[in-house]
Amino acid sequence: MTYQGARARPSVTEQRRVFAVTAAHWDAQDQLTHVRWVEVVAASNLDAGPATVVPLSELVDALHDGAQVRVVYPEALGLPVGLTLETVEHPDGHETVALASPMGTETHASPGLHGLARLDAAALGT
Repeated sequence: MTYQGARARPSVTEQRRVFAVTAAHWDAQDQLTHVRWVEVVAASNLDAGPATVVPLSELVDALHDGAQVRVVYPEALGLPVGLTLETVEHPDGHETVALASPMGTETHASPGLHGLARLDAAALGT
């Protein structure tokens, strides 16, 4: 399923999809706009296909559809593996994502999503 358009009711198979986010792009206002992600076969932990760069809205739609989305930091940072993302709604109504934690959203003790590899504007294909 492609995460474009209106949100569809998740099926059982949709809820079992797992994605790994490996890089991100922030705009001039420090808002996350795009991510590089790949679907992962949970049983083998292998990529199900090539990584693609998508708008943040597709990641948000995947989370709403029940998919698990995990963050993969560059190895050199030595950060934990398997941290997951959750949606966060801002007061103005737009949605973004943050690291999930037992207390709700990411803590300031972690580098958060800014620890991800950076996507430059050329990678966005716009």
